[in-house]
Amino acid sequence: MQAFTLWVAFAVAFQVVAKPSNDWSKPCFLGECAYDLPESAGSGAIKITGSHKVIKDISPAAGWIILSCDPQLLRQDIRLVCEDDASETSPCHHLFEHGGPTNKLVRLPESCGRGPFARIAAAAVSSEQSIPGHLTRRFERRGRGLPNVYALQLDTDFEKIDTSRWGNIFFSMTAEDGSGVQARSIETNLTITQGGSDTKSIPERARLHPKTFQLMTMQDQVTQSQSRMMVSNSKACGGKQASLGIELGNGLNGTIYTGFAANGTLAPPKITNFASFIGKSTRYTSHRFSGSASAHFNILASLVSTVSKDVELWHQTMKPISVPGILELESSFDVTAHMQAVIGLPVSVNLTMDFVLDDVQVWYPPRAAESSTKANLTRTSTNISILNGTNGRAVINSHIQPKIHLHVEAFSGKSDVNVELGMDMYTKIDVGAESSPFTSAIVPALEPAKTRGVDRVTSGWAGVKGGIVLSSASKGALEARAT
Repeated sequence: MQAFTLWVAFAVAFQVVAKPSNDWSKPCFLGECAYDLPESAGSGAIKITGSHKVIKDISPAAGWIILSCDPQLLRQDIRLVCEDDASETSPCHHLFEHGGPTNKLVRLPESCGRGPFARIAAAAVSSEQSIPGHLTRRFERRGRGLPNVYALQLDTDFEKIDTSRWGNIFFSMTAEDGSGVQARSIETNLTITQGGSDTKSIPERARLHPKTFQLMTMQDQVTQSQSRMMVSNSKACGGKQASLGIELGNGLNGTIYTGFAANGTLAPPKITNFASFIGKSTRYTSHRFSGSASAHFNILASLVSTVSKDVELWHQTMKPISVPGILELESSFDVTAHMQAVIGLPVSVNLTMDFVLDDVQVWYPPRAAESSTKANLTRTSTNISILNGTNGRAVINSHIQPKIHLHVEAFSGKSDVNVELGMDMYTKIDVGAESSPFTSAIVPALEPAKTRGVDRVTSGWAGVKGGIVLSSASKGALEARAT
């Protein structure tokens, strides 16, 4: 059987760099740029690589002074002037090399534009040549006269960059592990391979690269306990009142970690590999979830009925990750209780189930890495009572379903995908009787559902089974095409 593995080794160079991750002292002249997201946009980093002929820079390190630029816009016209001059010996000249700046990728300086990178749609000498007074005096003291003010038209239409001429522009996204490693020293290898894993194991790579990047993670503590009525119905039947009541008490405790990693090309815009997970671990690049969950269902039924009911127990929006113009990630954590029952006889059921979740990990796509769980249904107590002189059967399915919902939007809304990662902790009760007197059964622990005597006198059965199922699914595609 062929195995699918995802090796996500965000290894770093051995040198330790003391300067900030966004090193504004060095221009992006060699076909490589890295950018750390501000805390307000979520913890993460993005690295761009490609030909030095197509990746430009208009930061102060490249010799440019921005005269007008809106920090909130992705599409805009900006004005800028060279600190020195635009001669061939000036750093500014890099912008004009290899066919000029039009249809090139450019790194933007801080406080210029909503995203770290843009496409130069057009470039020209500006019709507005005014320069602030303090800069005018500086230029005049040099005795060279005033330099030209240039105008650039910026957008995020990366698909319009001519990759047949300049080659693809690649990107990768990851996050810091808190060790102070710089984003610009990321060496990323994110691939989904068929037929086995890489020759070096993750532990070996961790030894070779002691500072190892983790997947981008978001952490939220969940502690919740409550009780509520799921169903409350009544109906007059033959002069008597029949009713159905289902009460739920539940608890959930644990720390939820979610994360993702992605790489691909900005030009043409495409996500080559994307992986997301729910869980927590401290070893290497895994994150697994550990915690506990409990549910108590109290069902009292004298009304023959079919029930399907969902109740939201918890909803929490988590901190978004944003690289404007390239990728936006929004996520939420939900816990839902689901009850599905076909009740064909008067019955009283008191069900308690306790789950311990140890090292739970769910991945999307499923082939990216193996989902796993050591979840155990540690205690199940089921008290079932059937009224005398009745015939029939009741099948009751109860579920507690924690889920992470991820919405990923790429390339300024040109593509998007919704990912759902979840767990289903379930218990099924099957109970029935044939003209029995009043009977009662207590099922103290989890066991397979099977025919068993409620007592030794009457004909009846009561069975319980339970467990946990991990799931991941998606809808959409992370690829944009030229419009």
